[in-house]
Amino acid sequence: GRHYAGAGATWQITPLVPFSLVTLFNCTDFSISLSPQIEYNISQDIYISLGVNAGLGKEPKSPLEMNSEFGAWPDIYYSSFRVYF
Repeated sequence: GRHYAGAGATWQITPLVPFSLVTLFNCTDFSISLSPQIEYNISQDIYISLGVNAGLGKEPKSPLEMNSEFGAWPDIYYSSFRVYF
């Protein structure tokens, strides 16, 4: 793909819990990549977060025929634990 539109935003649910969402839209095949993430600041310099990378669009009919870029992506779930010192 060559033509994309993207947006990102963060909503501060509480001072210790931000929620962010990043989207990427393929203008050619109308598929979307969504990446929401929520984070919690356990204490000073210690963070835990959960997120998803999900693709929405037409799924491929065969391995050789792609109907949409992001529709062919698998959903990826992740978590992270970070300590800064």
